[in-house]
Amino acid sequence: MVDALAPLLGAEVEAGNKAVSEEWAKDASQERIKAWAEKGKEINDEVTRVMQETTSHEYGRLMRKVR
Repeated sequence: MVDALAPLLGAEVEAGNKAVSEEWAKDASQERIKAWAEKGKEINDEVTRVMQETTSHEYGRLMRKVR
């Protein structure tokens, strides 16, 4: 999943860790998208950790709700 999101994550890192606009890659060259992907892959471990942590917390919250 992180590989698929790598260009978006890289663009957000480049934007100062802020969300990018709706058509953020519309006019970007393939080289630019590749550069964003590489930058996004550099934070792969952190993104994976946050995704796993968030999923774990949400799963725990939902399981407590069921009981």
